[in-house]
Amino acid sequence: AQVRLATACFRLGRLDEALVHAQQALSGAHSAGDLQTEVGARLRLGTLHACLGQLKAAREQCEAALTLARQAADRLAEERILGNLAAVYAEQQHYRQALENGRRALQLARELGDRVGEAHALCNVSRICQLAGSYQDAAAFGQKAQAAAASIGDRSAQANATAALAAACMQLGRYSEARGHFLEAIARAKDIGDRSLEVTVESGLHEVTQRLRVPQGSAPIPGRSSPAG
Repeated sequence: AQVRLATACFRLGRLDEALVHAQQALSGAHSAGDLQTEVGARLRLGTLHACLGQLKAAREQCEAALTLARQAADRLAEERILGNLAAVYAEQQHYRQALENGRRALQLARELGDRVGEAHALCNVSRICQLAGSYQDAAAFGQKAQAAAASIGDRSAQANATAALAAACMQLGRYSEARGHFLEAIARAKDIGDRSLEVTVESGLHEVTQRLRVPQGSAPIPGRSSPAG
């Protein structure tokens, strides 16, 4: 119950409150020897610490959760944790490790037939490529994520995929296209009640709107490229 409360608070952008619920869930699960709930609580704590900029704590929670998931042979949990760990590595600018974990999460999702997980993993890899400066790959993975999410009607994945594609298009200098994707992503974020994503996308929309107002004196640098898959 505490993990569900933490997730609900997270989606509403109430991060400090979510952190309290996740910590309570972890304490209760550890005391009761409830391995599955402990994995879920640590996974949520890792996400929250990352959102709060506490990257060392986020990585520690994700690594602990990954160890427990592997002990329990819970491959679905392992897939999700690898995705979170990839995101943390990316924020720490460890892009090689980020892509390794992100691609492993994507591989696991495909092996398990987890189409929702596959869509989210594609979003994650798109974002990592963007942070690494591989904007062409970021756009390619963003488009794949959009298609995967649309094929299963997953509204959360659709929102995140559209946001990822918008960010990549902006970095490639495709500002009008990016603006359209940002507007769609905001509408989708509002539709699913994901305030955290909504705030992030609104920031991107503001940035691309400013860029559209500035005369373009030079072509954008497309960034490094690595093989997309």
